[in-house]
Amino acid sequence: MDLNSPRLEWRRKLPSSTTLSDENVVKIRHWIDVCLDTHHECFNAETASSWVPSRLLEIDHEDNGLKIRLIESSDHDLQAGAKFAALSHVWGNQTESPPLCLLSSNLYQFKNGIDESELPKNFVDAAHVCVHLGLRYLWIDSLCIIQDSLVDWREQAVLMHLVYRYALVTLVATSATFCNQGFLERSIDSIPAIKIAYSLPITGEQPLSAAHYMIIYDYDNAQDSYRMFAVNGSKWNTRAWTMQERSLSTRMVHFCQNKIFFECRSCLQSEENEPTQESDTINSTLWPRGASVSFDELYEHWQLFVCEYSSRNLTVSTDKLPAIQSVAEEMAAVTGREYIRFAGMWKANLQDELLWCVSFGTLGSPAPELFSDF
Repeated sequence: MDLNSPRLEWRRKLPSSTTLSDENVVKIRHWIDVCLDTHHECFNAETASSWVPSRLLEIDHEDNGLKIRLIESSDHDLQAGAKFAALSHVWGNQTESPPLCLLSSNLYQFKNGIDESELPKNFVDAAHVCVHLGLRYLWIDSLCIIQDSLVDWREQAVLMHLVYRYALVTLVATSATFCNQGFLERSIDSIPAIKIAYSLPITGEQPLSAAHYMIIYDYDNAQDSYRMFAVNGSKWNTRAWTMQERSLSTRMVHFCQNKIFFECRSCLQSEENEPTQESDTINSTLWPRGASVSFDELYEHWQLFVCEYSSRNLTVSTDKLPAIQSVAEEMAAVTGREYIRFAGMWKANLQDELLWCVSFGTLGSPAPELFSDF
């Protein structure tokens, strides 16, 4: 890690000892502002219009901690274009450590307030990030969709692509493998590292330049040397639900172990300012946007998306089609083509889509409950 490289794009920065340091908060805000102001690939007329989810968590920071309550957007007459963040996270083992969920029985209670001590660590950390970024509203799937209401779940599922499109930023608990783990704590002080001074001739026979410094430290995993491995190699990136969340988000902040990343359709930024690597070209998982994108272009992207999605993990087998539905809704909204929800296929290309095969592994029979609602 060269801290004094003469080439600015190679000059690295040490990560902060705390995730939400003043420097990192300023950096995150800057990344978001630059994206809003200059990234045409991330902006179009639709993202500029106003839309808010049916329910949001309202966050107030008081001297004695966070004050959080669930609100119905229609009841509180939220101003047009109210800014909110969305959380993308791994639920984890729902038997041993289930996340706090909105149910028909606690809807009224959550509207009166949710005690911070009742919230999983990931949710508390996300709320603290919102406070630091000056955002009052947060969307979390398990707390903004009534989990024991099939009617509400279906209504919200078809709108989920709008949540990630219109969120000012998606906060990604990339390093957390379950909901109670949290994603803000760091262990930088325990990483073995040495600081080495070096000098280089300025030109020809001239004296050496002033001392510069580089940091050498040990990786727990050799693959950690790849810039985006902390994101692409995470458990979060193996889950089916999180694939569409990443694909549809306009901009994301990944909270990895000891480092944060910013990802959008125009750039990949890191807290350490690593130079871009060949493998870091804009992630093909991110769903293309723009009025000029044709159905054929989107359909080609859809086929690649489905291939990767099919290899991802689901805890509940009946989520196979719902967990990709938001991507289809986004595509249908742009192209006007009909998506067959119970089949996961496009009507215009039905004959081709029926000709599929298993590229690796064994072919099993679909679970009967997948079709119980159709």
